[in-house]
Amino acid sequence: MPTPKDAKAYFTDPTTTGIYEHRMRMLVVRDIGESLQHEFVHLMHYGSMERARQKHPIWIQEGIATLFENYELSGDDIRFLPNTRHNIARRAVSSNGALAWKTMFAMAPQDFMDKAPVLYPQVRSIFEYIADRGKLQVFYKSLLATFATDPTGSKAMERTFGKPLADIERQWKDWVKARPMIDDTVRAGDASLGIQITEVPEGIKIRQTLPKSAVRAAGLRSGDVIVAIEGRPVRSSRELALIVASKRVGDVVVVRYRRGDDYVESPVTLRPLTSPLPVR
Repeated sequence: MPTPKDAKAYFTDPTTTGIYEHRMRMLVVRDIGESLQHEFVHLMHYGSMERARQKHPIWIQEGIATLFENYELSGDDIRFLPNTRHNIARRAVSSNGALAWKTMFAMAPQDFMDKAPVLYPQVRSIFEYIADRGKLQVFYKSLLATFATDPTGSKAMERTFGKPLADIERQWKDWVKARPMIDDTVRAGDASLGIQITEVPEGIKIRQTLPKSAVRAAGLRSGDVIVAIEGRPVRSSRELALIVASKRVGDVVVVRYRRGDDYVESPVTLRPLTSPLPVR
């Protein structure tokens, strides 16, 4: 996990938050949240592919990795949570702009990555659908079994659902459109913490608190690093936005933060955003 300065040696694109190089067994990430979870799943998947002597198509590699960016565990059960990618996928499906499965499943890795901002949300949504139907393990086992005759994953999908690929795709689109958009933006008047931030590997560092802000009233100050809200880890600006955008003015949330070497928990009463700060 490099410093922001050293990260430039690994990430030529400022929007890239992590990489995994299997040949070098090297995983590099900017944060310990979604980025680490995404790349660690790549690491595990490469191990599985290597044991099976298979190289799964890029849509499956990225679909599985993006799926594990946001999830909750309850005992032995896992529940995958929609994140900001869901809104992008839903807009594409609703406007008939989603790429046809048959085309996407056969795409070369570089062609897929050239359209990553659009296709990452779509493949995550596909795997959310598979998981929602309780067929994630069934699909992967089917993929291993059918890979020799169909490396695109189409046969695995048809075997998993017992239907032609086109029928599964139509049902997925109906499922996507039936799910509401998620609120991932804090606008003027919305509940907010009232902070300007900098992302650090551990969490969200407060760069500045707004006058009369919720965090200032609760005793937080510049330099504090927020690591969790309501027990949910906050390790990137996207995770922070999803939590805060789901709250209302007047809600009280417990914020866990680090000040120096000490970790502190404080109740914070959310106040309306009065300054045009982005997503805080």
